[in-house]
Amino acid sequence: MSALQTSWATWMLERGSATLLALVAVSLILGALRRRASAHALSWLALLPLVLLVLPLERALPLASFGISPRALAPGLRAEPADEPAAIPARERAQDPARAVDLAPRSATVPEPRTHDTRAMAPAPRSAAALQLVFALWLAGALASLAHLMWLEVRSGRFLRRAALAPTPSQRARFECVRRRSGCATRVRLCLVPGLPSPATGGLLRPVLYAPASLFEELSAQELRWVLLHELAHVRRRDVWVALFERAVLAAWWFFPVAWLARAQSARWRELACDEAALAGVGPHARASSSSALLRLASASVEPLALRASLAPLCSPPSFLRTRIMRLLDTRRAPARGLSLPGLLLVLAATCGTLALARPQDELPSTNAPRAEIPALRRSAALWLVRHQQSDGRWTVSADPKVRTQGELNEITTTALAARALLGELKDGASAELEAAVRKGAAYLESAQHEDGGIGPRLDQATMIGHAHALRALAETGLRFPDAVRKERLEGAVAFALRAQNPYRGWRYGITPDGDNDSKITAAMLLALDAAQRMGIDVPRTKQQEALGLLDDLTNDETGRTGFVSPGTLGTRYVWKRERFPAAFSEEPTAMTLLARVSLGKDLSDSPKTRRGVALLVERLPLWSIERGSIDYTYWMHGAEAIANVGGYAATAWRAALQSALLEGRIAGADGTAHWPAIDAWSEPGMEPLATACSLLALQAL
Repeated sequence: MSALQTSWATWMLERGSATLLALVAVSLILGALRRRASAHALSWLALLPLVLLVLPLERALPLASFGISPRALAPGLRAEPADEPAAIPARERAQDPARAVDLAPRSATVPEPRTHDTRAMAPAPRSAAALQLVFALWLAGALASLAHLMWLEVRSGRFLRRAALAPTPSQRARFECVRRRSGCATRVRLCLVPGLPSPATGGLLRPVLYAPASLFEELSAQELRWVLLHELAHVRRRDVWVALFERAVLAAWWFFPVAWLARAQSARWRELACDEAALAGVGPHARASSSSALLRLASASVEPLALRASLAPLCSPPSFLRTRIMRLLDTRRAPARGLSLPGLLLVLAATCGTLALARPQDELPSTNAPRAEIPALRRSAALWLVRHQQSDGRWTVSADPKVRTQGELNEITTTALAARALLGELKDGASAELEAAVRKGAAYLESAQHEDGGIGPRLDQATMIGHAHALRALAETGLRFPDAVRKERLEGAVAFALRAQNPYRGWRYGITPDGDNDSKITAAMLLALDAAQRMGIDVPRTKQQEALGLLDDLTNDETGRTGFVSPGTLGTRYVWKRERFPAAFSEEPTAMTLLARVSLGKDLSDSPKTRRGVALLVERLPLWSIERGSIDYTYWMHGAEAIANVGGYAATAWRAALQSALLEGRIAGADGTAHWPAIDAWSEPGMEPLATACSLLALQAL
């Protein structure tokens, strides 16, 4: 399935659900206020559901949690994975596809951990074919609807041009007198059309009032005045534009019954508003003559002409005639000429309330176990990490040597993350076993430091990301266990990082500046430098601001998404894992950028761009699904840490989804330990320490 078809399906589901909720809310409001509020105010409110089919206004509503619109779509309907190769904090491989293919096997297998289904993760071909068929049917219907709309314009336009007669001077004078007294400042041309069943207003740029040729002779002066005022109200309200907008929306949403219901409701309230404006012009004493004029014209419109979409006929829709006459005869209501200030405030208040209800709200994921199980799960995971630490303090990565060598590539990052995870458990209380494991892990990282300050082996793409994670882990350990020697070592590690920074930008793979940058390594380095700064090490503020500038440049202003190496692109994946693990399930670069902003003291609510970034994270909650390929421990770790700085609904939704996913995916050991299988987007068999460390850090963040 193409990205266009997937985006179309996503948009249709989102807009359709929002419009359905909005129509229900608007209908309830209209029913409750129909006897109290002005028809002018209610007519504009009735248009809101159709507007929502085109514009996602509910996303811009400033509610709690940064105006976040939680996802309401099936997780399978996402944008296609990006073409851009991937890099992760755990390990960095060649990002160029040609190089990646050489390093990767032609096919990869997923281990079968206990209690987990390991069916194929690729998207179902039948689903893709079905979506392609539905898209083709919609496109055919939309094109047919547009063709019919254009045919109506041409047909009725030809009829009106050929049949239109110029009014007599006296008829024109009577019409101009009514127009001036109505307050309509726009010049309106009057045309008499024999055979026209009902007066109608047309003309998008130059308004025209088309009237039956016998209109001026068959109606009394008072009836004629009401009819003309009704049509002039359409001109003042720009209803011909509204009618054309509605027909265009229906052309695109021809298959959606809710759109037709919303359009019918909007048309009815539009006619009621013009009836009310005309009645205010002739005076309440003319209620009987006004309703008589409407009834006479409706009786003459037995076979109404299929008029162009940009016309507003007086007797349309005819099924609403009784309601209009009863409202005209209702003496309890004072007619209004137009939208008043109280009416405008009512529309704004009702619109905000409707948008709040139209915001599709996900049911928060619920965990399958009491929340009290989470602390126990954290302790079990910490115990598993302690028991799998090597005697020299590191956590090894035992990969299949037939696949690729991973040990040295991942052990610095894995050890750093595992040490930080155990350090997080120490915050809840002293534990000699955990403290000893943290100290041993820090000692291993320190032993891997070179004379130039760099930490870890010089292994191409892995050096700088490993250095960043090790620097952060050692700095956070130094905050908990102050050590002058460690601080001196970290000063060298900070200097190494700053020497590798590209001028006025960020970092990627090179230990010397080479102009190559990516968002994930840059954000990881900023987080590490922030931890070092909190330990008391001097870090130039300008260097941090320059790196943050790179992240801003890689973030799309409209979507809030941070790209990996290109602005605003979807998340990254290894070339050989793209099909099994769609990149649309991850917003890791966005999450890490938000974290970096927080580390520099930025408020995540200070700009629309960052608020949209937060909204993206809420739209991509953690989900445990091997079939869909949604498991991504590193994204969950960074996402949880970023959302923890937001709070509100965002934190509630993420906490529930994360706990549900990790409770479902955990593997409980008979010895009271728990860990997570290496079956995510970035793991290979033997990388369970990395999966467990990331999962534990995610649980600690929320």
